[in-house]
Amino acid sequence: MSPMKRSTLNRVLHPRLWWWRRPVVCVGFVLFGLSSGAAQAQVITEFNADITPSSAPYGITAGPDGNLWFTEIFDRIGRITPFGVVTEFSAGITSCAQPHGITAGPDGNLWFTENCSSRIARITPLGVVTEFSAGITPSAFPEGITAGPDGNLWFTESIGNQIGRITPLGIVTEFGAGITPSSLPRGITAGPDGNLWFTEGFDRIGRITPLGVVTEFSAGITAGASLQGITAGPDGNLWFAEANGNQIGRITPLGVVTEFTGITAGAAPWGITVGPDGNLWFAEANGNQIGRITPLGVITEFSAGITPGAETLDITAGSDGNLWFTEFDGNRIGRITVGAVAPAPPTIAKSFGTARIALNGSTSLSFTISNPNASTALTGVGFTDTLPFLLVPFGWPTPALVVSIPNGLIGTCPGETITAPAGFSSIGLTGVTLAAGASCTFSVNVTGRVLGTQNNVTGAVTSVEGGASEASGRASASVTVVSGVPGFYTLTPCRVLDTREPSDGPSLQPGATRTFDVAASPCGIPATAKAISVNLAVTGPVGPGYLTLYPGDAVQAPLTSTINFSANQTRANNAVLPLASDGSGTINVLAGTGGTVDFILDVNGYFQ
Repeated sequence: MSPMKRSTLNRVLHPRLWWWRRPVVCVGFVLFGLSSGAAQAQVITEFNADITPSSAPYGITAGPDGNLWFTEIFDRIGRITPFGVVTEFSAGITSCAQPHGITAGPDGNLWFTENCSSRIARITPLGVVTEFSAGITPSAFPEGITAGPDGNLWFTESIGNQIGRITPLGIVTEFGAGITPSSLPRGITAGPDGNLWFTEGFDRIGRITPLGVVTEFSAGITAGASLQGITAGPDGNLWFAEANGNQIGRITPLGVVTEFTGITAGAAPWGITVGPDGNLWFAEANGNQIGRITPLGVITEFSAGITPGAETLDITAGSDGNLWFTEFDGNRIGRITVGAVAPAPPTIAKSFGTARIALNGSTSLSFTISNPNASTALTGVGFTDTLPFLLVPFGWPTPALVVSIPNGLIGTCPGETITAPAGFSSIGLTGVTLAAGASCTFSVNVTGRVLGTQNNVTGAVTSVEGGASEASGRASASVTVVSGVPGFYTLTPCRVLDTREPSDGPSLQPGATRTFDVAASPCGIPATAKAISVNLAVTGPVGPGYLTLYPGDAVQAPLTSTINFSANQTRANNAVLPLASDGSGTINVLAGTGGTVDFILDVNGYFQ
């Protein structure tokens, strides 16, 4: 076990002092999980009324009576109705038994493991307990338990390093052959292939047939992952939790493992189950969250409504269509209601037409609003964009950018109202309807009134269905307002191309013309640039010659050269190079030489 997770196994073997906590009446929270897909509304409710203080709820399962049944480390079994009414049972349970795993049996009863006393126990829906120890290795420390396809109960022995089978009549058989020594078997579940599948704390998944033949799988599992809960998924595979690996794993019936990341660091996934929505749900012991992972591996985490420090451990689906989980340190039972899928909110992107404008010069400001939902339209889409101001001490703020006069509005959005009053600092959009997967774009011109870089951030884009997203619902862009030579904008010296590099090569060939897209370089040359100020150099010419640089869309090269050189000479020159007039940002380079030559181009400014 990693230091980041104090092993629950060690904790229950060596009980520590349990602090009493203030009783809490059930509290419900509505929350939205954030993920790359559509958000899903959830409600989390916690219950602790009538749960003995510091009893440490551990395992949980759905009972045949429509209730949820859970184990308490300090020698009780709890039953909670879908309405949150708790009843505890302790009669018939050996002192210091430390109940752990629990499952519904084929006989209409609940069966649970007693970790410390090394027994398997049965409790009827009326609360009558029977314990079985015959046939179980002393100090085996039974952990997980599940109903098997053969009508028996199967359980793991974490210290006994075996898998046990107990019939409804209490006859026990143990299987150890094929299990790696000291592998620490933990969770167990019935698989879709008619076998039992179990986790081993030391990074293996085990499969045992109803006849007791064991096969272990370790390929693809992160070393030191500390495997915990396991369940059969809706996709025909097995899914398991990695406490130290901080991942969820999937293993096919053929033993092929895939691990999925995206869980909060140090969260320690523990118990795992299938939810009523067809996803996998897991408890995070350290993360204080409940996680959901789709069969495609998309993870969402939920924490609102869970008391800090709860240590959520096990989770199961109830007959009421909700998910129920234990809070080991919080001493509560939690319920998470799976709501209807809510549409994802709209998204917005924006950009200025150019990175620099002269003082009192103008550029376009474009907005693109998109509906990310594949099958749901969004209505009432809108946002407000307040252009930046310069704050003046003891004076009125000065607009740094304003809507140009005229505003140059171009583009429309379905059903929209666009407000962009000329000379003012606000742009608004309301009433847009976006079909599923659709987007729309519009732009207005803005004028720079204050020198410097002006960063513009929109308000969150909203819709009736999708609400507002603070993460994806805002957009930002910057423009720099400069003074100096009208139309000339300086750049930090930057290398545009070098034919010695694989990305720009090969060397220029004798008598050949090559076209280079300088606007595509990372140097900040805008598509609107008319010319660039450069330093150009040649190196390694095989023979004497010259280069002529001219616009990329020009039909014929001029008769004058841009730089001349001798054989084996490295030489540089400054120049202002016109770019293609078609807006492609390209230049042509003619090599008037009898051999190859390498060409280097650095930019320090542009004209527009």
